[in-house]
Amino acid sequence: MPTRRRPDAVVLPLDDLPVGVAVSVACGDRRITVVRCGPDEVRALDGDCTHAAGPTAQGTVDGCLLACPWHGAVFDVRTGEVHRGPARKPLATYPTRVEDGWAVVVLSAQDETVDGEPEVARG
Repeated sequence: MPTRRRPDAVVLPLDDLPVGVAVSVACGDRRITVVRCGPDEVRALDGDCTHAAGPTAQGTVDGCLLACPWHGAVFDVRTGEVHRGPARKPLATYPTRVEDGWAVVVLSAQDETVDGEPEVARG
């Protein structure tokens, strides 16, 4: 999947993000899960479950709920809040927006120094 990297964001083609599918984006040593909940709704959150660091992008999506594949913890991708345990801590979320057919995931200032292009893998 092609991506573009800006100093403040990762940008993915909206057409390459099917509704209801989680996608993993690696930026340096950080893994981010991107989920398209609806035609113009894209959300992004930490790629590691807060319970046991399971890869959230390999989980199942039901609307705006994401279930970790390892132990079934369920998170609301809009807020990162735990919907069902065993996780107790919410996942960190990243601001997102849709611009001209692209999903934009805004990264923190510390990510501006990350070398290289993000690697993208389907969950």
